[in-house]
Amino acid sequence: MKLITSALSLLFVTVCFTVQAQQATVNSGGIATGSGGTITYSVGIPVYSSITSSLGAITQGVQQSYMIKTLSTEHVLPSVSMAVFPNPTTNNITLSVNDGKINDLKYQVYDIQGKRIFKENITSLKTTIPFFKLSPSVYFIKIIHKNNIVKAFKIIKN
Repeated sequence: MKLITSALSLLFVTVCFTVQAQQATVNSGGIATGSGGTITYSVGIPVYSSITSSLGAITQGVQQSYMIKTLSTEHVLPSVSMAVFPNPTTNNITLSVNDGKINDLKYQVYDIQGKRIFKENITSLKTTIPFFKLSPSVYFIKIIHKNNIVKAFKIIKN
């Protein structure tokens, strides 16, 4: 009996010390390698927990990370500055192009799902963009120059 108890104790101690962190049963995963480095990822982590306080937040789980996503990249036109106003709006938006040429400039308006609502050429330094027919939501205006995005604006329609 003493031999069985010793064997079970030894087995229990061995199992306790061989358990490793960062193990989970996941649906899929892999290793992604690129010029910026290497990252491992997993899909389908079944359990995680978050602890928040006034000092910050910790998310416990397997291979936690964060992602920085860019809304758009902008093609720079020298000496051209732009502004839209008023934002938020109820009727129309005025697009003001300062200190630059408006040749080959156009704007495109997109809804929150990314569907293009309409597009027009920019023909003057102050352009009125009609928002009065659109329902209250968030919209995006992209300024395009020769198929490159020059500037993007987020517009709130009340």
